Amino acid sequence: MPYLFVHFKEKVVPDGEAVYFGKSKDGYNWEKVNDGNPVLMSKLGDKGCRDIEIVRLHTGGF
Repeated sequence: MPYLFVHFKEKVVPDGEAVYFGKSKDGYNWEKVNDGNPVLMSKLGDKGCRDIEIVRLHTGGF
């Protein structure tokens, strides 16, 4: 069963907080996604992007 780990890093860079992904086949050994670069970033304001929530739509999608 594959796993996806969604996390953010502290705002220690000028770009602010951003969302990163890790993936694992067993939940113990992890690989960085996107070469360790952010997967999601905000270009609005200076606060960044964090605390992702997955929401199911009324159509059944996400």
